[in-house]
Amino acid sequence: QAPQGYLLSEEPLKFEIREGHDWEEPFAVEFENEPAKGRICITKTDALSGEGIAGTEFEIRAKEEIRTPDGTLRAKKGETVGTMISDENGTACSKELFLGQYQVLEIKQAPGYVKSEEKYDVDLNYKDQTTPVVTVDLKIENEPTTVTAEKKDKDTQAPLAGVEFALWQDGAEEEKETLLTDENGKAVFQHLSSGTYFLQETKGLDGYLPDGEIREFVVDEEGKIDGKGNVVFLIENAKTKITDTTALWKNSKIKTTEAGENTVVEDTVSLENLIPGQEYRLVGRLVDPETGEPLEESLAQIQEKTFQAQANAQEVVMEFEVDTRKMEGKKIVVYETLYLGETEISAHEDPEDEGQTVEVKDSAPVAAKTGDSGDGVRVPTLLMASFASLSAGAASVLCIRGKGKRRRKGRR
Repeated sequence: QAPQGYLLSEEPLKFEIREGHDWEEPFAVEFENEPAKGRICITKTDALSGEGIAGTEFEIRAKEEIRTPDGTLRAKKGETVGTMISDENGTACSKELFLGQYQVLEIKQAPGYVKSEEKYDVDLNYKDQTTPVVTVDLKIENEPTTVTAEKKDKDTQAPLAGVEFALWQDGAEEEKETLLTDENGKAVFQHLSSGTYFLQETKGLDGYLPDGEIREFVVDEEGKIDGKGNVVFLIENAKTKITDTTALWKNSKIKTTEAGENTVVEDTVSLENLIPGQEYRLVGRLVDPETGEPLEESLAQIQEKTFQAQANAQEVVMEFEVDTRKMEGKKIVVYETLYLGETEISAHEDPEDEGQTVEVKDSAPVAAKTGDSGDGVRVPTLLMASFASLSAGAASVLCIRGKGKRRRKGRR
């Protein structure tokens, strides 16, 4: 039986007693026992992929005074007793250590990863007299240094997929890494080593004002950006859109006209978040707000206007010639759609919007004047005189044909 903390020797101890030994002193036989020891083994892996990480350096420190059972001091508290570097499989094992309490610290992370600040406590405890080395395994993960470009609609905060971003390190612009935002609006760049970087949107979406800003950041020696291992740049894009419309009758500059005339609707369309120099196409059509159907082509034609944006915000005027003879008592609403190439990027179609609505009133009856009949039919003066010349008591009948009507007068 070996003392606690020591190993049982399997080798017999040979000793010799010589003839003539003086037995006045006891015959002493010294039998040395080896103390049991321990080893710390680490498996270092990528927190996302689970793959081993090579090149991570660790330090082992005594958490307490390390003494063997005979009281011999083997290491002071806080003393570094060993170092390790993970191999291509992400594994690292220490040399044999005296039993006791230790701490493992990461002192240098592999390039592209965030240095762990955690201290891992390890107890190397005696197992039995036949176990020469006690092994404790640690599994430690590292987070990759990550920068995320997150793209959202400025107004709705909806994620925008398909926006291209480029990332490059200072002095290595020709080695740009490009990614498209996913369905969550995110482009994720990982495993960034220390250095200065630049992030830029390089291709936006049709119908959105592009963001041309170049964002600069620095990854420090611990794989952190401003103290963080994972940084998100939230970048919002403003959507190109029709913000307002005003429809008026062109000649009168008001919203009502009388039926019976060919006249023109003038529609002023306000747009914002245009790309200066970009060519757009605006399509307008007149609609019956009661049915939601476009007016017949015989009454009004669909209009298109191609224009080049002069500024981020501008107005475009469209004109529609309308035959109002068949529109008596009706309202007309203007619908507008904005295109970039063949892609629809904005539409303004609200049948209840008074701003984009005009009206054709009923025709007013013609007022009776001198020489008119009471229903507005003009009676020639010559005939009026003839009435006066008829003698009393004479019977006469006179028929006068007016506009679409017949009037019969008589006297006995």
